[in-house]
Amino acid sequence: MRPLNLVTTIVLVLLSFSSAALALERPKGGKRGKTKDCYVYLQKVKSEKFAVEHGGSDAEKIHSMAGTKIPIVRAFEKEGLWYEDIAAWFPTAKPETGDKLRARLKAELAGKKPKHLLRWLKKYSEKYRAQGVPMPPKKWAALDVNGQLAFLLESGDPFSLISVKGRSELFFDEVLSFDDLAVSDATPPGITVSSDLGSYEIKTASGIDDLAKYLQLRQKTEEFMEGRVGHQHLVHGWPQKAEIRKAIAPYYIELLDSVTWYLFYRQLKRDPDDVASILDHPFLGVYTRDSLLRLFDAVVDGDVSRFKNKFRMVGARALKSDESIEGQRISGGLVPDFELRSGNKGEARELVEAVIESRLISGNYSGLRDFRSYEFDPSAPISKICERWLTKDQIKILEKFEKKFPMMKYSDHALAHNHFRNKIIAPLLPWENRLVLGEKTEILNAGQKRYAIKLALIAQAYLDGLKTIRDQVQLSELREETMEKIQKAGYRFSAIARLDVDFERYLIPAPTGLPDVTIVHFDVNRIDLGIEYSFRFPHVVRNKDETERYIKSAVENFSEKMGGGKIERLDEAGHGHGLSIRYRFTDNQNRVWRFEWDGIQREYLEGEPVDPWGGHMEVPTPKFAPATAGEIQRLYQSAREAGLVPKRTAGGSHVNIDLADFMALPPMVGARKMADLISFFEANREIVSFIWQSPVRQRVAIPVERTPEMELAFNEFKGDWNDLALLLYTKQYFNPYVGRKPRYIQFNVTSLITPVAPDAYVGKSIDIKNPEQKWFPEFGTGLGRVEFRLFDAMTDAYQAALQLKYVRALLDYALNKAPRSQLVMKSRFTPQDVEFWSKDAREFMNAANEHFEMLGLDPSEYRQLAVEGWLMRTAWENRQLPPLSRRKKIDPPVKYKKFLTPKNLEKSGRHDIPEFNPALWCKFDSGGTPSCRATRYIRFAFSEISPSCF
Repeated sequence: MRPLNLVTTIVLVLLSFSSAALALERPKGGKRGKTKDCYVYLQKVKSEKFAVEHGGSDAEKIHSMAGTKIPIVRAFEKEGLWYEDIAAWFPTAKPETGDKLRARLKAELAGKKPKHLLRWLKKYSEKYRAQGVPMPPKKWAALDVNGQLAFLLESGDPFSLISVKGRSELFFDEVLSFDDLAVSDATPPGITVSSDLGSYEIKTASGIDDLAKYLQLRQKTEEFMEGRVGHQHLVHGWPQKAEIRKAIAPYYIELLDSVTWYLFYRQLKRDPDDVASILDHPFLGVYTRDSLLRLFDAVVDGDVSRFKNKFRMVGARALKSDESIEGQRISGGLVPDFELRSGNKGEARELVEAVIESRLISGNYSGLRDFRSYEFDPSAPISKICERWLTKDQIKILEKFEKKFPMMKYSDHALAHNHFRNKIIAPLLPWENRLVLGEKTEILNAGQKRYAIKLALIAQAYLDGLKTIRDQVQLSELREETMEKIQKAGYRFSAIARLDVDFERYLIPAPTGLPDVTIVHFDVNRIDLGIEYSFRFPHVVRNKDETERYIKSAVENFSEKMGGGKIERLDEAGHGHGLSIRYRFTDNQNRVWRFEWDGIQREYLEGEPVDPWGGHMEVPTPKFAPATAGEIQRLYQSAREAGLVPKRTAGGSHVNIDLADFMALPPMVGARKMADLISFFEANREIVSFIWQSPVRQRVAIPVERTPEMELAFNEFKGDWNDLALLLYTKQYFNPYVGRKPRYIQFNVTSLITPVAPDAYVGKSIDIKNPEQKWFPEFGTGLGRVEFRLFDAMTDAYQAALQLKYVRALLDYALNKAPRSQLVMKSRFTPQDVEFWSKDAREFMNAANEHFEMLGLDPSEYRQLAVEGWLMRTAWENRQLPPLSRRKKIDPPVKYKKFLTPKNLEKSGRHDIPEFNPALWCKFDSGGTPSCRATRYIRFAFSEISPSCF
């Protein structure tokens, strides 16, 4: 591939969403400098790309490498095979193509080239003539071959006389190459084409430093090609000061190598039965230790000419600079380049681009290790790599295999790529030396041992097979069969070990500075909260022992970071099924934190739960009113070090609000305040849900079904806590579906209902998945708190801090600031608004910004959270469903029809309940049989009334 030239026009791109302030931090491994918080910059870069892709403004913006004035320049290539795919953009040939065809014809007539052009000319009139060209077959046959070629060349553009099929044949037979295609009026500005090993390569004509232009051109190309661009360049620069280069070099090289391994393991975990395995690709390798050291020396010395190692998953390149760009006027005329070559399509592309750019732009490499600080050599001898897993005899087998099997051939030459060998050996390397795996190390080691034994068996089978080989065909078949076995073994290892997830966690910078979690109104800041955080295991845990190792590690890590405390192993009761693993940590302030196994999958044997697996770790905090998010940050660090990681689409961060401050008010005032909070949430539910809740999680936090009667009851409410409890119960402000729990709604206020809920629904536990346990509406026993369940699991401490501040702002607005007109229960948004948001990101962001501003929050702080909400929602709505024959049958939810009469009607401070329609009410006895009377019993707003009641 030819070196890229960089554009001379610098158009800066500012986006419509303002940036958050960036914190200063000491750069890892270097002196104090003007580096910025890489986490914040990562969110900024991701948001900028999102805004550009979804209609951001055309104000000016540029990104430069930290410590330089050199702009980051982008370029891409899109590879393919057939000319037909690009004919609309490249319908013409270059002027010099005529001379090339004449020379080719002369060579074929002299017998120096295969007669492809001669055969093509013979068929032209009947098969390859463009529509409307006046050259019938008889007239064409009367011309000699020189006359035939002259006819095609007289027009100046032979392609104008040739059909697309005819042109494609010339490329297929290699009479022409894609280098012969010309840019025309049909070609988008900034795009060109060239030949790449016989196939075409659509690419940018020059580098682009304008982010908006680059993304728009890339999108246009992907739409035209009906496929995503893979190969991309991030051309940047190095600081001129030697001390800065020396400080960043160990982490800059670690970034290059870690992204390479991340993309490798993303590729390796794909089933080779469905896609080509990465193992047998000759030009996509991983870095050897020696090659990394050479690249490191090049950075330290500032010698870009030595920054060259193209054939890797992420290639190190030295490209020619553009002297017309002020920032590119550098000594030597070369600039370094990260070439992303494979595995970076889909979600990985956005991650890889944003991570690399945020590191380069901020100059902050915190969280990355000095690549020289750990023992890790992909090219180490097999005896060293496998000594942990195999016997001496098995190692000898692999050593023989390395000499006999071409894909395992090893060269100790300093410049050797060792592409295949290092990728085959990759699962056996000491990954715990460079990644924080926590308790996953044991699982990884077990997988490595299985892979090592399998590889030795494959090697022995190959060596045995060589003894019976009689010809080259059999040898080729044996090699192919052996490679297929290795590919399957690598796939099985990667699918279980999921090292790509560990590298993703490693590469993404953790937040250093955290946002302020308090708001102006002190009364809200002092309200106690309890938050239930959830963290995913790094793989699907299969048993209780494996699960306990992760949870115990997390709580021990947390105890250490909190300065010690008391750790207790509790019984396994809880969650209704008695399978949970539970630890209690009491910190030095005598506050209790719980670490539990939740979301447990299980089988049943004679009604008893057995064989628990899956799920996640849930950590309920103590009841507290934190002034900072420091303790939450320590919790996230502890989980991360144990190998656990939160995931928005697979877990929640429930926020419990203590009711003491509400209950301290006069009863009718406190109850009205709570009704206001519920009403305000319901009025804004659509935008709140769109920002904070993945649609995947609605099963455990569904929206309630608002009815006109419910809205009227809330808006006219003037009672005390007992009246509010009756309202919530009779209007069914809870989950009424069979098989779920009443508290499984977005804003769970069932604790307020408990005083009036029938005794049969309170104080009894239920395992909702037990097929032999009769279901009933279990309201729980929680008193003194209400709970926002809709929040997804926050992916890091920074998001968790923003969530904490958001809940406080929600409380403050509903209780202290909002005009009474905004506290009515009537949605501010329609289903059409929600549908419109899904289709137009700018409209959604405008609505989100307005919502945050209404709450007195800075929209720029919450921008990336809103972006993630939009991306999750639209990805879910656009998901590709499997064929009907493969879909799991899901029965529609059924509403419970036999709710019993509420208690404590006589405790109401009023003799009537005007917000309830005094129509006919049905009371069910314990057997579920209705008895009818004209009294104020519960009416079934969402169920069918027995005809006997009328």
